[in-house]
Amino acid sequence: MWFNSTTRDIFRSHYVKKRGAAAFVFWKTVLGCDHYVGRGRLPPDVGLQLYYALLDCHLTHGCDTAIDVDETSFAQLNGLNLVFLRRILGVGKRSGVAQLYSELGVYPLRVRRALLALQYLGYLFDLPDEHFARKSLVEADRLRSLDFSSWYGDLAIVLRDLPFAAPALPS
Repeated sequence: MWFNSTTRDIFRSHYVKKRGAAAFVFWKTVLGCDHYVGRGRLPPDVGLQLYYALLDCHLTHGCDTAIDVDETSFAQLNGLNLVFLRRILGVGKRSGVAQLYSELGVYPLRVRRALLALQYLGYLFDLPDEHFARKSLVEADRLRSLDFSSWYGDLAIVLRDLPFAAPALPS
C-alpha cells in the first residue's frame, strides 16, 4: 500500500500505481497475446481467464483497507476496468456497461471491492477480542458512532451508495 498524507485521499497514490500496473499488464501481455491468435483477438472465455489471472489482482489490491469513498481515485480503476472488459468482448467505447457485466458474468468493480472488504470485516469479527486488529475495529466503530472518519464508517458509506439495497453494518 502506498500512502500520501499531503492529499485529501491518502490512498490516491496507491490507486494511481495499481492503475499503472494493471494497464501495463493489459497492454503488454493480454494484447500481446492477440498478435499470436490468427483471428486477431482472443476468445472472450480466454480473455476472461487472463483478466482474473493478471488484472483483477491489481484492480482489487488493498480494497480491504482502502475503501472507495473518493470517487476520483476509484474512477481511475473503474475506467480502466471498463476498457479491459470492452476489449475482451470486442465492443466499442459506447457500448452499455450493464451488458459488459452480464455477458461476461463479472461483478462490477465497485461491488467486487465492497464484497472483498466485507469478507475482511467478517475475518475481523472472528478474531478474539484481545487481537490488535479486532481492537482497531472496535475503535473504528466508536469513531463512526461519534461521526468521525474511520474505516468502518467508510465501509458503511460504500454499502449505502451501492446501486442496490445492502444490509447495514452492525454496531
